[in-house]
Amino acid sequence: MKLLTLLRHAKSDRDLSYATDFERPLKERGRRDAPRMGQFLADLALVPDLIVSSPAVRAQETAEMLARAAGYRRAIRWEDGVYAASSGELVSVLRSLPDDVPHVLLIGHNPAWRNAQPN
Repeated sequence: MKLLTLLRHAKSDRDLSYATDFERPLKERGRRDAPRMGQFLADLALVPDLIVSSPAVRAQETAEMLARAAGYRRAIRWEDGVYAASSGELVSVLRSLPDDVPHVLLIGHNPAWRNAQPN
């Protein structure tokens, strides 16, 4: 059986001085919490076989910090289609993954995920 873990990026900075939403980084709290989530996954023996993440700055930072803390040693797969995705677009991303990956951690963005409607 395959396992999919969905994770929203850690707490991000809401400062409006960034040119785009895509560029917003993590707040200090997010930088503290992302490694904690990685350690939590490691403690539960749930380190994923593949991490797939939105390439937005806050998602990248979350993925990298979590991966390091979890002991994840593979490349992180950056998927443009995860940023502002609908549920149908997320399913397309998941379908594009190799069949032999038992556990995928998908890191993205809450508003788009929560409000996603199937295509």
